[in-house]
Amino acid sequence: MVAVFRIIGCKNGEKHYFYWVDNPCSKEMPQHSIHERNIQADHAHAENIGQTGCFADTLDDRTRRRYRGFGIAACCFGCFTEVLMDSTAVFILYMIALGASNTVAMLSTSFTGLGSMLFYIPASGLVSRFGYRKTVNVSGLLAFLSYMLMAAAPLAGETLARHVALAGCLAFCLTRSVWGASWYYVLSQILRPCDRAGFFGFLRFCYFTATGLTFFLIGLAMGKEPPRWFLQAVLAGVGCLVLLRNYFISRINLPDEGHGAYDLRKAFGISVRNAPLVGFAIYVCFLCISFNAVIPLALLYLKKGLAFNSNLVQILSTVGIAGSVSGYLLYSVLVRRIGIRLVELLIHALYILIPLGLFGCFAELPGLPYAVGVLLFLAYLALALFGCTLSQEILALGRPGNATMATALVSTYQNFGIFASRTASSLLLGHGILSATWQCGSYTATQFQTIFLICATFAVFSLVILLAIPSIIPKHDDFYNP
Repeated sequence: MVAVFRIIGCKNGEKHYFYWVDNPCSKEMPQHSIHERNIQADHAHAENIGQTGCFADTLDDRTRRRYRGFGIAACCFGCFTEVLMDSTAVFILYMIALGASNTVAMLSTSFTGLGSMLFYIPASGLVSRFGYRKTVNVSGLLAFLSYMLMAAAPLAGETLARHVALAGCLAFCLTRSVWGASWYYVLSQILRPCDRAGFFGFLRFCYFTATGLTFFLIGLAMGKEPPRWFLQAVLAGVGCLVLLRNYFISRINLPDEGHGAYDLRKAFGISVRNAPLVGFAIYVCFLCISFNAVIPLALLYLKKGLAFNSNLVQILSTVGIAGSVSGYLLYSVLVRRIGIRLVELLIHALYILIPLGLFGCFAELPGLPYAVGVLLFLAYLALALFGCTLSQEILALGRPGNATMATALVSTYQNFGIFASRTASSLLLGHGILSATWQCGSYTATQFQTIFLICATFAVFSLVILLAIPSIIPKHDDFYNP
């Protein structure tokens, strides 16, 4: 939907605006009698920080398709760095090869949340001040250098190698904030509302298909215990691909190359006064706390708790990526068939059931690798659906001209959840808080399974925030009388 504003008169020195929501993908004329409200401050700021309309409407169909193609190509090359860090066992295996403990290996997976939690909102200001082209180019170059630093970590010596690798990981995670803010600005300009569901599903289907096949072949090639040089070569190669992301983004020509003076406080104020946006952000935070440690914890459990071979761990993580591909392929179909409300309820149900299933994966069970493979497939599928709904809801909830800050606000809450989830898991593993083993009937449970049970419990607790989601309760009758 595109919000449209027109001045309809002045009263007591204040401009009043007529507001309606127009769907540019519909042939019907907009309804001009929805409601009238005084939004002088927000609209005036929207004029300063961006357009109040949809730039995609000014493009012809051929240009829109070409820009979407460039965006998909940029993601297909650039996402290797993110998928390697978030969805494969490569970096965990690399940290273990450098002598890192379970706590440090798990802690490294929390850096993504830490970097985005601290820098996403400032990054949105950088995008609006300097323009998306400069921020895309700088973030891509720094991401490349960060991966080169991780790959070169063993040159620092056995004692410092893991610390250098962690520093490179943290530096890369900081660049993701700038890239994410830039990317959502591009999306807000090239996508009409009716294009979003299909685009996000197909985009992620493409890049997870590419990354899934690549990392599956890497898993086959690495053997039971891959040499350290092999993992270094993977990191260096993936780092080089991010430069192609910059090239394809450069082929997209958008207006507004930066505003110079950008009022970060006003942009932030517009977002925090948007109650549906804030409610959705809080829900996202709780959901990430409950689930985002599950996948890296499962991979660590396979390697350290069940003593699976490294190539089997990597292959199982690639099976999970196949779940992501399936989720992205199914997303637009599910939204059309059952609506985004039921899709979000389905995601929440999976976030409860999957950790419970992993809790039941005891070492004594027959066919354990197959059971874990199915659960990882479902876990990645749930994350894929969640990622698509997150992107679609952010663009739907952000006020016109303030999409970058709306993205930053929700992403900050999201990444706080990721950081809290993975940091808490690493501390629980490394400080003896949990019993290493305990009896569950006739089976022996480990501390890994205890954390899976905690995650499932927190996901159940998060059900109380479902009513804050705009897609669940789309209309509110707010009242406040202090």
